[in-house]
Amino acid sequence: MSDTTLTAEIEFPLEGTPKVRTNIKREFVSALLTDFIQGQRGSGPDPSKVEERDVYHITMQIDPSDKSFYLESDTGRAGLTCGIIINIIGRIEKGEVEFLEYPY
Repeated sequence: MSDTTLTAEIEFPLEGTPKVRTNIKREFVSALLTDFIQGQRGSGPDPSKVEERDVYHITMQIDPSDKSFYLESDTGRAGLTCGIIINIIGRIEKGEVEFLEYPY
């Protein structure tokens, strides 16, 4: 990872307002999340079991030097992770996401 790594940490409660802690300019967050989702097309089925939680956490890092995405989540399943990211994209557009500064 380079010194200019872009990071978005998503906290997605089943009830309540999702939070995105990021060092990415707000106007670019949806576009970067969309780019990640588009890159997941055709990745095939995921037989993993979903981890049932009240709050899910997803950390995405983007290395702008080679446009690589690195993802970590506690969902247990890629499909659920992508679904949460798609939900976040829609809620950002509606102003329903709380943005926090990164790093802490």
